[in-house]
Amino acid sequence: MKICFFVQNLAMGGVMRQIAILAKGLTRRGHDVSVLALYPVDDKWRIVWDLPLEVSTLLAGKPHIVLAPAELATATARLRSFLKQRDIQIL
Repeated sequence: MKICFFVQNLAMGGVMRQIAILAKGLTRRGHDVSVLALYPVDDKWRIVWDLPLEVSTLLAGKPHIVLAPAELATATARLRSFLKQRDIQIL
């Protein structure tokens, strides 16, 4: 099964640690797992990430107040494209 975890941002903390644990277990069971984030915060999240999984972001950084509507529309289009290209079954 093709599974994608979609999170708001890539930042070090409990959410990334729990996704790493869950993704490891699902991968061991034969599932194709990927992680997609709206934007990265920094690279510190890699400390808790010890898996060779695909991790992608939709935006280069946190949406700016003034440009947020346009950036979020772009992110939505990229999300749709990501899901179709990889034939994700569970988001």
